[in-house]
Amino acid sequence: MTSTESNTPDFAVTDPGAKVRLKYSGRAGLAGIGAFARLPLCALLVVTLTGCDPVSLTVFGVGAATGVQHTLIGITYRTFTAPLARVRSAVNTALGQMAIEVYAEENIENGKRLKARVSGRDIEIELEALTPRTTRMRSTARNGPFMDSATATEIIIQTEKALAGG
Repeated sequence: MTSTESNTPDFAVTDPGAKVRLKYSGRAGLAGIGAFARLPLCALLVVTLTGCDPVSLTVFGVGAATGVQHTLIGITYRTFTAPLARVRSAVNTALGQMAIEVYAEENIENGKRLKARVSGRDIEIELEALTPRTTRMRSTARNGPFMDSATATEIIIQTEKALAGG
C-alpha cells in the first residue's frame, strides 16, 4: 500500500478516467465516526432512553414501602389474611373515615364489587375471596381518562389500618 492510498477517504475516486471506481473501506455503522463524534451521540442516547426509569423506580418505591402492589395503569392490589366479610367491614370503616360513600354494590365471582364517587373520581373496589381466610382487594380511582393511584392506594392503606384495629 502506498502512502497515497492510505490517506484516501472511505469513499474516494481512485481513477479519474472515463469510468469511476469507488473504494469502500468496509466499515459500517458508527465505526466510521470518530471517537469524539460518538461521545455526544452516546450521551444523547443515555439521556433520552432513561425517560421511563423514574416511573419504574417510583412504582417500586411506593409498592415496597406500603406492601401494596401497583400496576402501571394505576390499579392497586393487596391481599389480606382475613375472611371476605372482615375485609368488607374494614373497607366500610376506611371509606367512612375518608367520607367516601358507596353508591352500588354487586356480587362478582367469589366476592363483591363496590362503586363510589367522590370529587369527580369514580372509585371501584373489588374484594375476592381467594380462600375462606384470604381476601384479595383491588382498588381503582379514575378521574376522567386518568387513573389516580394515590387515592386507590390510600383506600387500601386505610383498610389495612381498620383491619389491624379491629
